[in-house]
Amino acid sequence: VLFRSKRAGRIVTLNDLIDEVGKDAARYFFIDRKPRAHLDFDMELAKKQSSENPVFYCQYAYARINSIMKKAKKAKISLKDFDTKNLRKLNKDEELRLIKKMLELKSILIGAAEHREPHRLSGYLHELAGMFHKYYAKYHIIDEKRIEMTQARLYLCSAVKNVIGLALDLMGISTPQKM
Repeated sequence: VLFRSKRAGRIVTLNDLIDEVGKDAARYFFIDRKPRAHLDFDMELAKKQSSENPVFYCQYAYARINSIMKKAKKAKISLKDFDTKNLRKLNKDEELRLIKKMLELKSILIGAAEHREPHRLSGYLHELAGMFHKYYAKYHIIDEKRIEMTQARLYLCSAVKNVIGLALDLMGISTPQKM
């Protein structure tokens, strides 16, 4: 596959692009565009390791949840004795919106497959990751004085991690344990 750079007047192969930005960024940026849309591949954005880069942003949400789980483990807070009735404690608007967003995954996948529009999945993933990042910034997940609430929030985080992991896997993008 060849890409022509109009401004620089040079041709870039897909292998060159992957060497430059990595396979995860290349895949995400190609999946993220609508099938009939023109592609302006922003190499500088694809190389950034910041929230501006959508693939980094999504992978960072996954890695952040891994970090939360490690902190919980160090604090000796586990989900193995978790009572699902504690899920009722997840009643903040942001928690309910995260749950509703995760429930949309099935219809997103069906729509993406039926209409051959994989960008629906990347858009969904980016939105879910954004919702999680905002939630994390607003709420304290681990509180050793409120174990039941902590467990409920860890359960929510675990579910978000699973959905993000599944979406990244379906797109062929890695799920880093830390960043």
